[in-house]
Amino acid sequence: LSMFHQFVQGPIAQVYTLDVPSYVNGDVDLVMNGVEWMAGHTWGAHRVQLNGNVLSLTQGNLLQRGGTVLDGNVLGWSRGEAIPGQAVWNANLNYHWQVMEGAEDVNLHVWIRHRGGILLSQDSDEATAPVNVLNLQSTWNRRNEPWQVTVGVRNAMNASYSGWVQANAPGDKFYNPAPPRTAFLSVRLTFNE
Repeated sequence: LSMFHQFVQGPIAQVYTLDVPSYVNGDVDLVMNGVEWMAGHTWGAHRVQLNGNVLSLTQGNLLQRGGTVLDGNVLGWSRGEAIPGQAVWNANLNYHWQVMEGAEDVNLHVWIRHRGGILLSQDSDEATAPVNVLNLQSTWNRRNEPWQVTVGVRNAMNASYSGWVQANAPGDKFYNPAPPRTAFLSVRLTFNE
């Protein structure tokens, strides 16, 4: 378990002036507070690991966003106000099972990821819904052979969510859809010198 408290001087903020995106350097600090945690256990061929974080992201002082003024109002964040674009908390559960060990190795990996809601704009309390994503994969290789085969499914429950949220986006275009349920097969060859 670890706790952190961090100031970021001169953060880069994405701003929009008349729907033209640009980036400016903030003239005050950004404040991050949070807790990160990790726990795990291994017994025999099984391994379980849990990890996650809780995060608070706020502006230390008024960020004038490059001094831009529209309709007489300075666009910015007030002291202590939450900054959009970051999930308040995240959690991961990883399970590994070595199904076979010997001349042939077979491993199974299950990864469940939970992401909390993400604030979309400092002008409202609107946020994305929390999301759970399940990923499955199995790896097979022969001992002393240069190849490895992996098959799996990403987003096995076909959750619909944003892979990347663009905070304060113009025209409410906040979402960038993450891939739907996707099956994959990969073969890796290792060449020795």
